[in-house]
Amino acid sequence: MTLYDLIYPKERYDAEVSRLKGLQREAATTIALQSTDRDTFIDKIIDLATKLMAEMGRHFSASRGATRRLEKEKNHWFEGESMLRGQLCPG
Repeated sequence: MTLYDLIYPKERYDAEVSRLKGLQREAATTIALQSTDRDTFIDKIIDLATKLMAEMGRHFSASRGATRRLEKEKNHWFEGESMLRGQLCPG
């Protein structure tokens, strides 16, 4: 298990997708590029955004699966924890 499995940075994914959408809008209105170059650039941005959203889905699934697994196994890993805590901190 890695940090990838435990942490799902939804805000970072959303910020990057928003940034790419902004780039796409900006490129669509730019007259400095020739239309073929502009279309190629926009297609690359769309492709990148699509790949990022697919990765976002895979990451969410991995994180959710790891959380479920930890939730299911937590009693095994922390068995006797309450007894130990009582022995260390009586009162």
